[in-house]
Amino acid sequence: MVRSGLIRRWSVRVVVLGMAVATGGSTTGAAARAQRPALEKGSVSAQKSVRAQKIGQVSRNDRADVTFELRPAISGNGVTLIARSGDLEIAKTVQPTGDFVLELSSGQEKVTLNASAQGARVSRGKTSHMLRRSDTSDETPARVRRMLAESPVVLKYRSLTTRLMEDDDRTHEALALIMSDATIGMLAGDIGAPRRAARYLVERHNRGVRHAGLAVDCFTLMETRMVEAWNDYGACYYSTRYNTFYQSICSWRWTTQVESYWFNFLSCTGFSFS
Repeated sequence: MVRSGLIRRWSVRVVVLGMAVATGGSTTGAAARAQRPALEKGSVSAQKSVRAQKIGQVSRNDRADVTFELRPAISGNGVTLIARSGDLEIAKTVQPTGDFVLELSSGQEKVTLNASAQGARVSRGKTSHMLRRSDTSDETPARVRRMLAESPVVLKYRSLTTRLMEDDDRTHEALALIMSDATIGMLAGDIGAPRRAARYLVERHNRGVRHAGLAVDCFTLMETRMVEAWNDYGACYYSTRYNTFYQSICSWRWTTQVESYWFNFLSCTGFSFS
């Protein structure tokens, strides 16, 4: 049995992709000739512009009021997810290693998180802080907590991911936002955020339900790896339960693991990264 909501989101994606193909096929010869000289001259900016305009996979969750667009990253071998909900715009780029860049913007405010296994750089406007896993001082983390706690755009983002979890949205687009919310929450002082997200990834309410069109083996493989990451995280967390510094290291390791597994899932389903 497949939920109607899931069919609706996938049907929207198919229609949009069909429109993209039709539009590409109707490009006039004059427009094509206008683009050709810049590319023949090897213009890097022109090549990036053409790639940036490439049509992605579009879907929507009406109940959570968010529209997703998944496309190849402009540079590197990663994938970029664009999400819009009201005046909130989210851009997340994930690399095969699990490193990711999350950009949140609303109105004049912008918050950027550049995360890797070694730590993270968090920026809000012109203020930026570097957090390194090896740094045992609480001075910089405290500044980051205050900065994120005062951010309206972070509050909007976390409200969106809460709606996605309440709707039990298991699409790969929704999971991408929920996973990075765990990191944002941890940095904002919500120490339970990684554990809630990790549990959400493995405790499905409808394990017999799969998205139409997805390869069963790919989905099963991602589920299996998410469970392994959860078990690894749980063992790490409880072995250091009285040391918040080492617990944060457990969270960073889990974050890198699941982001990489999510990227591998897209590769398995045949998503085009070029």
